[in-house]
Amino acid sequence: MKIITRIALALAMVVTFAACEDEKSDYIKLSMSSFTFSPEGEEEYTVTVDASGTWKATYTSTWITVEQDDSRTLRIGAAPTRSNGMRKAQISVTSGFAEEIIEVTQLGTNVIFNILEQHSQEFIMSPYGTYVCGVKVELENLVYYYTPYIIETQTGEITEMETVTDMYDAAAVSDTGVFAVADWTNTAQYYTADGEKKEVAVPDGFSYVVVSSMSSDGSIFVGYGWHVEEALYYPIKWTDNQPEILSMPMTDTYGRSVEQGSMARGCSADGSIIYGSCWDDFAAIYWKGSGSWQYVGGGDVINLHTLIVEGYEGLVYIDVVDMPITTAENTMMSTSGRYMAVTYQVNVAENRDVSTYLYPAILDTETGILDIIRDLPDGFRNAWGRTASDHGHLSFACPRSTTFYGYVYDSFKGLTRTTSDYLEEEFGFMLQEDEAYIIHYAGEGEAIMGGTYIYQGSMMDYWYLTQAED
Repeated sequence: MKIITRIALALAMVVTFAACEDEKSDYIKLSMSSFTFSPEGEEEYTVTVDASGTWKATYTSTWITVEQDDSRTLRIGAAPTRSNGMRKAQISVTSGFAEEIIEVTQLGTNVIFNILEQHSQEFIMSPYGTYVCGVKVELENLVYYYTPYIIETQTGEITEMETVTDMYDAAAVSDTGVFAVADWTNTAQYYTADGEKKEVAVPDGFSYVVVSSMSSDGSIFVGYGWHVEEALYYPIKWTDNQPEILSMPMTDTYGRSVEQGSMARGCSADGSIIYGSCWDDFAAIYWKGSGSWQYVGGGDVINLHTLIVEGYEGLVYIDVVDMPITTAENTMMSTSGRYMAVTYQVNVAENRDVSTYLYPAILDTETGILDIIRDLPDGFRNAWGRTASDHGHLSFACPRSTTFYGYVYDSFKGLTRTTSDYLEEEFGFMLQEDEAYIIHYAGEGEAIMGGTYIYQGSMMDYWYLTQAED
């Protein structure tokens, strides 16, 4: 009896081992494993299948179509939908013991995606995503013509203002349709919700002003102006077009008297929190309520130190500052003002010189805590903080050659994803390009504006994604 038992166990072990070997030898590799269809279902995706043997694709959803062209190719389509909700399906591809799943998503009719035409230098979205504004630039008979316009994101309807020959740029737009432009020939202008053009009030002693951002209701503008006598830029807040000069640092982070001044760049939807930068050293600053300016992250994250570099004629001592910085971007702050994106610069001595590395960071304006992302994805060594959401999500861009790659960092989960993965997982939208990043979060994610580099980084496609209203 003992001999029979041992033989039976041995046979069982042989059979199990053989099965394991067969299972390990089976494999499937797919060229794509997830994608998104528009509500119209106009797209068709091709998936290349590399398998260890014969394979088959199975699915149960009736709204998708799956056709096998040959032994290596699947063509997948989708029927149009009239549903407001997004729908999902799975396609199982099996070969022996191996299985891979293709995740298929189709947007409902309540999702709007629009790629903006490439005739504006810049596009701006309102705080809650109601409008996008731009300036159409046309060349005719060696003369440039500028036409400001706003787009209603729900309908795509475009309203054009008068065409001028002054050099205009889109500056800011409210959710009520108030639209400001930067007039580089004269001074800032704005259009009321009724389309009437007015000049932004210039404070006494200033030669011109620039509006960088505005509140959701259009009653508060923020920006900067040039003080003639002091020869400095000053940050300015306008309430109902009445200017108020904001406080600013009079010395930079090196302790030197400022020679450029500071600029207000953006604000929360209610205008209560404003951010900007000292233009002498790009130090990121912000204002809360009626309070004075303060450095992003406080003094604890500003490190003035001296680097020793081996020069050709001996040692060289160079003073540097590690600190949060921001430049001219006007969409760094989340809608409520709770979070703000910045870039943290770190200086090190290497190769007989000073090297500066840049890391994206997100500020919690309630706690004052700055979260710096030093562990960058995919081998990147530099990145710029781009914008932040009210959910604590930080969009940042990593430079590579002539283009940028976009990522999103979740400050609560400590998770970093590519922009395309983030949009798919959070919004059910598939954006194939890696060179895309989010420029602006509207509201709590009801709308998103982004950009995608094309033509080896020489041009950018601007786009927006929003939820359609019932």
